[in-house]
Amino acid sequence: MYTTIVIVVILISLLQLISTVKKYFEEKKHKDVQLNNINDTITEIRKYYYLLNRVKIIQEEFINNMENEFNLQELVEHEAGEKEYQEYVDLMIESIKKAYDNFEFNKTNPVSGQEDLGWRLEFVLSKDKTENYNELRKAILSNNLEGDKISEMFSESVEDGEVLELGEAVVNGMYTGVGGTALSDSFQAMISFTTPQFEDEVKEAQEKAKEQAEKDLAEEREKEKKQVEAYAKISAVQQNLDSSLRDALEDTHPEVLENMDELYKTYTETLD
Repeated sequence: MYTTIVIVVILISLLQLISTVKKYFEEKKHKDVQLNNINDTITEIRKYYYLLNRVKIIQEEFINNMENEFNLQELVEHEAGEKEYQEYVDLMIESIKKAYDNFEFNKTNPVSGQEDLGWRLEFVLSKDKTENYNELRKAILSNNLEGDKISEMFSESVEDGEVLELGEAVVNGMYTGVGGTALSDSFQAMISFTTPQFEDEVKEAQEKAKEQAEKDLAEEREKEKKQVEAYAKISAVQQNLDSSLRDALEDTHPEVLENMDELYKTYTETLD
């Protein structure tokens, strides 16, 4: 009996040992898999940064090695096509997006009397802060790009939401565009926009201002009408005072004649 108990105890211990060993190897295998995944992720990250650095190096080499291959005649006679214009606008959009993400812009709030301008975002793409500044400069010089057409294309891109996310903002294309030439130290862009709520407020304010203006005009016309009527009455009385009557008034009631003359004088001065 004692021997049987010992054997059972030994078997139980062996089973526990086997379970422990099995669990150890399973956990080790799981950790090995995790470690391999981590190593793979690190490898991918290294590849990404390697490629990113290579792209940056290639871009810098491209920018630094840009050479003017035009002779003087080609420089002034070369006419840009839609492709050249679109490439330039795409460069501007790329720069505007980066500047916006980094809050590199000025914001002007709506001004009373100029509500149609709405809010304005003003961007200055300077050489020291714009990665593709040299590309923009080269495109302007080599392609003889027209500023009006560039602004029009840029404005359309803004209105279509291709430059910045608009939400419910309404872009004012008339005051949205780009500027700057190869002679300047920077390129500029402006985006003008309003919101539906703001437009409703402006419309309400304009209607109130119109009502007030119409009311003021009506009051002014009524005032002018009364002045004309009074002038007519005074003129009639003045004309009826012939010399004999004036002489009589001067002798008997000079104060009446004096008041009439003073009233006539005061009124005519208000009409000047």
